[in-house]
Amino acid sequence: MKPKPDHRSSVNRRRVLNRIGCLALAPYSLSVAHADATYPSRPITLVVPFPPGGVVDLVARVFGAKLQERLGQAVVVENKPGGATAVATVPAAKAKADGYTLLMATPPLLISPYLMQGRANFSYRDFEPVTQVLTLQNALIVREDSPYKSARDLIAFARANPEKLAYGAAGTGTGNHLAGIMFQRVNDIKMTFVPYRGGAPLRTDLLAGVVPVISAPLGENAELVRAGKVRVLVVVANRRSSAFPDVPTMVELGHPNVDASGWVGLAAPKGTPAAVIDKLRQEFQAIGQMPDVRNNFQPHGYELVLSTQGKFGEFWLAEDGKWGKLIRENNIKIDE
Repeated sequence: MKPKPDHRSSVNRRRVLNRIGCLALAPYSLSVAHADATYPSRPITLVVPFPPGGVVDLVARVFGAKLQERLGQAVVVENKPGGATAVATVPAAKAKADGYTLLMATPPLLISPYLMQGRANFSYRDFEPVTQVLTLQNALIVREDSPYKSARDLIAFARANPEKLAYGAAGTGTGNHLAGIMFQRVNDIKMTFVPYRGGAPLRTDLLAGVVPVISAPLGENAELVRAGKVRVLVVVANRRSSAFPDVPTMVELGHPNVDASGWVGLAAPKGTPAAVIDKLRQEFQAIGQMPDVRNNFQPHGYELVLSTQGKFGEFWLAEDGKWGKLIRENNIKIDE
């Protein structure tokens, strides 16, 4: 005859097992809490893969200044242009995954590996997505006295004169560059690309008549538009700008599914603790709600997003598929 189960012993066993489970999880819980509580304890570096003066630099400096105020630690903006953003991206990917070196991520993080056809030594998979900060519309822009009064004028000339019309963009393999390529492909035209090392020299040469057309973020040229010095022919997107609602879109040219909008986000080296990423995301989201911060972006047509890590990761996958398909189908490459 089997002995009756001792309920008190069973309860005691469960209590012991529960305590063992709690003790096993305790180091993990404490490490996460510790990382969140002590971070940051020294200066943070925001790496910008472009020169000063553009929208990516603006995001880094505006959000960096607020982050410094809120966290009580210095936030240093480090501009490292060049190499289809590899000059900034490669060291950032190899930095210690502790939240003290962060990358201002942009489309080239996904685009450049395709354009360099296996020669790129970085990938978006080297990073943890923290948050998408904003989206921006790329546009084709000319001087106010340009003979091209509309996008259709430009298309007609370029179609009749293949490769005789030059267009400039900030950087090879950037979203600005590919917006120009996408515009050409869908309209069956060929223009000659002139790369620049930043938005400031690009605008200078446009105004001086050195380059007749530029593919650039509309927001970066908002002051020139409002001053009547340049004309925006079209945004390479499928919806109108909130700040410049009169500017036509690709829909008017018969291409409703074409969208080459750019974006700026925050990324951390792969393996950065989840607690650190959560803290950074929460801080960026809080900063993005500040009226003085929003006033730096919304009047120019930049749309603040401040997404979750999961949403930003999903966005990366969608963008990777879109640009990878375009580049492969058109055999686009760069020599850097």
